[in-house]
Amino acid sequence: MPKLFQVLHILVTILVFIVGCVAVAFGFSLDISYISYGGVSIIVSAVLYTIYKMDSVVTFPVVGEREKRATDILMLLLISVLAWISQSSPGVPTEFYTLFAFVHLIFILRILFAPSKLVLGQIILFAVTLQQALWNSAPVVGKDPRLHVGLTEFVANTGRIFTDPSIYYRDFPVAHVLGGLLGSLLDIPPRQAFFVAISIPATLGIVAVAATTNRLVTEHSMRASLFSALFLATLPDLVLRISYPIAQTLELAMIAPIILIIASPRRKRGTIIIFVLLGVLTFTHNVSLLILAFILGSLILFHILSKHIPNDWKAIEPSHGPPIVAFLITVISMVVYWDLIGYLRFQVMRALWTLFGMRGASEETASASFGGALFSLQDPVVQLAFGLFFIAAIAGFAGLWVLDQFLDNEVTDVAGVWAPASVLLVGFLGVSITVGGIGRATRLTAAIMLVFAPIAGITLSQLGRRRIGAGAVCLLLISPTALAVYAAENNDRNRLTPPTNRAVDDYPNHLSSSELSALKFAIDDGSKLRAVGYTAGYISSSSLTEHRKIISETANQDNLNMSWLSDCGGLTLYRANHKHFLGVEKPPSVNVIYDSGGGLLLRCPKISG
Repeated sequence: MPKLFQVLHILVTILVFIVGCVAVAFGFSLDISYISYGGVSIIVSAVLYTIYKMDSVVTFPVVGEREKRATDILMLLLISVLAWISQSSPGVPTEFYTLFAFVHLIFILRILFAPSKLVLGQIILFAVTLQQALWNSAPVVGKDPRLHVGLTEFVANTGRIFTDPSIYYRDFPVAHVLGGLLGSLLDIPPRQAFFVAISIPATLGIVAVAATTNRLVTEHSMRASLFSALFLATLPDLVLRISYPIAQTLELAMIAPIILIIASPRRKRGTIIIFVLLGVLTFTHNVSLLILAFILGSLILFHILSKHIPNDWKAIEPSHGPPIVAFLITVISMVVYWDLIGYLRFQVMRALWTLFGMRGASEETASASFGGALFSLQDPVVQLAFGLFFIAAIAGFAGLWVLDQFLDNEVTDVAGVWAPASVLLVGFLGVSITVGGIGRATRLTAAIMLVFAPIAGITLSQLGRRRIGAGAVCLLLISPTALAVYAAENNDRNRLTPPTNRAVDDYPNHLSSSELSALKFAIDDGSKLRAVGYTAGYISSSSLTEHRKIISETANQDNLNMSWLSDCGGLTLYRANHKHFLGVEKPPSVNVIYDSGGGLLLRCPKISG
């Protein structure tokens, strides 16, 4: 390598490190923690790149077949124990996360020292174990899944699509039809049918991502493929999207194979499959095609730019052309269907509103209704956005790795097209978070990570071939699950822990079995029911197939006190955790007509004017 390039390596690394330090100091000075955490991500990427350049490649001892088989048996046993622990009590026990982190560490070590095709199947089981634990932590969990389960139940019970114009999912019925059809065929409850029909195919998309990685790289492809799969299996934002399935979750099961076909040198054979999947995506969710169009557009951009790379910098010519046809079909399908359902203008106005009027990340976290000390592990920005900082650190390292490939004249399809496009997508995600806030960004993260995961797997595999680098890979990959262990022990909000594992004074984003018993009693009673937000939302979402006599009314939880109860004129559901809210008093026992343990039904006299 020429001396000039060696100097450039050093200067770029130092510059990146300084930028990270400045961001950390700037965030501290303004008490804006997410700026400091972003700076830490930049510093971590510089450190990883320094290890990659300074540490020499080593050959690790060969693991025998007997040891591999023993490890395979051990992993299956540990995953079975995880599944049993997750069902041993309501919620997800803390012990589950301790063992989960241990199993995760074994996976990392196994991939580093003895990669095998069997490990991919184990990773899928590992991922499903976590997802079902979160989904089954309570009979009702999450906010949006309530509606999607209700729509699935409607399809299963009526055999037709929900057409009420008040719910825009009437124009995107694929997920609910699949869930309703599966529930009818297997005779299983709508809630479980929706999870099996949507979450399981989305998880299997990880297999397509691993196959994509295998096609993009030839050196140590098995290790890189497994790292890309493990990266996705425990990525907090992807786990969140799959564990609490909504209609958008199904897009992951289709975007992943589309990307796989795009990466194939013999893409023409998969053209029909791409067209079929694009057709299904059109009726899956409003932004599914928009995300895919951005992904394909990024790949096309860098395919074109790669043509202008000097020939003496190219290690090989690109193996296939840009996905122009798929991109055009995606855009045309999106625009035509949006216009057909009268959605195009709304989406344009929504984008403008998001860009110029929505709260950004700083305002969103500042107005959070929960929280801990800034710059600590209990900081809500750490707990909820850790996956994003985790992604940023790996993306920063990937960007430096691309620069290294250029300086070393080793520009391949990966370094010249896929890695830059992936880093660009992560950069777009960062801008979306800054403009639109953390909540909406998670809707983009999962699909974007399907493109970024192969690059993450390739760069982590390269880093893991160094002695110190192997340790760095272990620490980096285990960090999300280690934080989840801390969150579970301290009842903090975290994307890898369920709503049931929250502090008693936190907003309850779930319903327990006892609370559902109280609701069933109220339904049988037939009286008017008043319920606070989350419960009212569940009642309205679960009553789409029949007209119930109960009218749920949303009330501010701060008004759920004795003065409000005195004028309820019917039944009021009082949840056990309401007593932890400021200004809410426990009702007198004389008013209680039903006590299920977690929920009280109160009968209050109607006071006439």
